[in-house]
Amino acid sequence: MIGIGGSARILERGYRRYDGERGGRGASIRAVWWFSIQRMLGMRRSVWAKLLPAAVIFVSYVPAIVFVGVVALAKNDPNVTTSLPTYSQYFGYVSLAVVLFAAFSAPDVLCPDQRTGMLGLYLASPLNRDTYLIAKATSILSGLMLVTVGPQLLFLVASTMQGHTVGGAGPTVLMALRIVGAGLVVAALFTSLTMAISAFTDRRGFAGAAIILVVFATQAIGATLHQGHPDAALVGLAVQLPEALTTRTFGVVSTGGSADVSTAAVWIVGLGVILTCTVITRIRYARMQVTR
Repeated sequence: MIGIGGSARILERGYRRYDGERGGRGASIRAVWWFSIQRMLGMRRSVWAKLLPAAVIFVSYVPAIVFVGVVALAKNDPNVTTSLPTYSQYFGYVSLAVVLFAAFSAPDVLCPDQRTGMLGLYLASPLNRDTYLIAKATSILSGLMLVTVGPQLLFLVASTMQGHTVGGAGPTVLMALRIVGAGLVVAALFTSLTMAISAFTDRRGFAGAAIILVVFATQAIGATLHQGHPDAALVGLAVQLPEALTTRTFGVVSTGGSADVSTAAVWIVGLGVILTCTVITRIRYARMQVTR
């Protein structure tokens, strides 16, 4: 820096080595995971960004809150409490909320990174394409589990506190594990589908519309084909794959088009869909050109 009278002083010593703590790749994955959850839920953003995910999550908890209220008011009436839906049937009450969350909140985790060039900055860090996708997938999975697992666990805990139990401590713990397992597999199914579709566009609106189209078009086509060929059990499974995975996790045979499909076939098809979507996402990101 040139001072008065032609004198000069060195005010900057140039590059200095970073001496602080280095978190490594694991810390980078956790940071991206947490930031992605915040973005998906609209945290640290405008009120409008928070409105839709908050509304969808609230709607998914409404049936559980209603059921808990029924148990509290009529816990001495076995006719009322036994008429409540079982835990294996609860997915039917929140299926629309799951689809809406996957369509309108989850794409916000991936699409902006492609549009704004943040993907290149992420890959310039300790993250590579695989660890980046792992961080993003776990964030979407965590958000979806708020809808698929949270309401049922609330119902289970509140019902147990009201004396409406599924048995002793052992059966209650087993039911909790089944709730988590069923919610996890459904969340994984929609996470893989969301990522596979979002990988092909940088517009979250397009991704959301495509997710809704795929889900409902698959159900509509499957239902039409199954009506024409009632014996085609696998076609019926396409109509209700998430519900079939949920009921089989609880050890219950689902009704409808997938009733004649074996449990092994349900899991093979479900895991096959998850694996296929995962491979599509990985191939797409492997071929994606980014600037660092």
